Amino acid sequence: MHSITRFLILQIFLFTETVASGQDTVRDHLDTYLTNISKLGFSGSIVVSDNSKLVLKAGYGKSHSETADSIDEHSAFYIASLGKQFTGTLFMKLELDGTVNLSDPIQKYLDFPLEGQKKEITIAELLNHSSGLGNFYRDNYPGKEPLAFIKKMFKEELLNAPGKRYRYSNFGYYLLNYIAVVASGMDYSPENFETLLNNKMLESAGMTETGLHIPKWSDTQIIFSPKTSTKDLKKQRELILTSVEDLHKWYEYLFKSREFSAFFLENLFKDLKFNYNYGWRVHTNGQGEKIIFHGGYDDRFHYTSIMYYNLDRDRLIIALSNTIANRQFLAEYLLDPIVRTLGGKPVSSYSIGPAKNFDLTIEGTYAFMNESKFRIKKSKGFYSLSAADSKAVRLLKVPEYDKSTNPLPEQSDISRIFSGINDGDYSHFNNSLPNLATQENDSAEIRAFWRRTKRALGPYVGLEVLHNVNHIYQGSDEEQIFIKLLFKNGDRKIRILKDKNGKFLITSHRPTSFSQVRLYPISKSELGFWDFHLQRLIRLDFSNPNSVKIRGGTGETTATKK
Repeated sequence: MHSITRFLILQIFLFTETVASGQDTVRDHLDTYLTNISKLGFSGSIVVSDNSKLVLKAGYGKSHSETADSIDEHSAFYIASLGKQFTGTLFMKLELDGTVNLSDPIQKYLDFPLEGQKKEITIAELLNHSSGLGNFYRDNYPGKEPLAFIKKMFKEELLNAPGKRYRYSNFGYYLLNYIAVVASGMDYSPENFETLLNNKMLESAGMTETGLHIPKWSDTQIIFSPKTSTKDLKKQRELILTSVEDLHKWYEYLFKSREFSAFFLENLFKDLKFNYNYGWRVHTNGQGEKIIFHGGYDDRFHYTSIMYYNLDRDRLIIALSNTIANRQFLAEYLLDPIVRTLGGKPVSSYSIGPAKNFDLTIEGTYAFMNESKFRIKKSKGFYSLSAADSKAVRLLKVPEYDKSTNPLPEQSDISRIFSGINDGDYSHFNNSLPNLATQENDSAEIRAFWRRTKRALGPYVGLEVLHNVNHIYQGSDEEQIFIKLLFKNGDRKIRILKDKNGKFLITSHRPTSFSQVRLYPISKSELGFWDFHLQRLIRLDFSNPNSVKIRGGTGETTATKK
């Protein structure tokens, strides 16, 4: 009997060691990968857990803070739209205690009359982005008091009848914050909204590192991007900051706690419309598994965040970043590699470090055919590249287009969209985007961009399609199409996406420029750098001593050494 017991104990011990070793291997793979891409420019905090077991919780890269030297699990980041899940869950709580009914018309909570179909909008329609309200940003109206901002936005026309169509609306969630406070018997203020979050949820979840006004932040805790400072953040009264440590507690509260998880999941999937509910995107992946996720992006301050949960595998990935990044970066270079590694197919690691085995003599000035130039120099074993002018930046980011292997999209399709925008007809633009609703494709944002551009460059006269780069986003084929918008007094280059169904998404208004990047060895003849605008590795091949081939997408361009 004792020998059997000892045998079983030994087997359990060996099994535990094997599991632990496997987890260590996964953690090591992920840590190596994230360390490598941090050396290419990524920075942020990460939490990964799988089947209820914590795999990784760590920080990478630069804090850019005035006081903090490093990033860890307690570092606080601005999370932008990731905070919508706090608003959505708050309304579950308010409905549970009888403060609101989700079928209530929002008119019930506003002290000014709404007109037409606007008075039919319900709280539930705000929660699932089907209210028809536009995607207006509070930040664009810094001088207006909250109620004055709300009244001004209600003067805009609805984009569709309430409840009929999904249209992502930041204004809708701002309005929810206002309604939550007013319905709870308080005057609206960012401080009162934060107090309500704490009283209803965050304290129960044990979260002390979420908010802006209530948490007792240490001097080294708040992490900045290269474009923010303490002064910038203090001007913003309505931000939500948090840490991956607190978001991990939030995950435990939503999905694991006895007192709330069952209620939360039941309501999340009840009356689910448009794959969005209570501040979460909800869908089923190709394996039939339920995925619950949301991201946050802020182009002004350059913060990015995401929380991804596979309900069937109990797999959690949280990433908070102060690096310029977008949805493609998060999908292709964070989420997908982490999911592949957890699934037993570790991500490949880039070899990052001084170019010890790179013996080619490449320092000097290089010129493209249009005479635009860039320079490469070496210092302390590292190579760096600096562009001499903006034309060189664009050629480095968008290689010359090879029409023979990759035909251009129909220019007439894209012209129709922008001609409509110029004439004030947004119907084709809106109808092209039923499944690509993000803050970037909102017609109000495009209107503002168009007004600014026409003021600067004069009347619109047409466009020219320059180049396209195929890529895969979350398993689906898409194209990045670079176009030149032509105006009477100049041009403006922008990028749009085209999905496999031919739908277009306007994603950015200007390619980001850079002054200098560090190059890293890829092979004995290639160096590369990570492009955080195109979200891909740009390769420079120096196998020819008199020139360099640059590959960044499906195309290729060459620069000659001078």
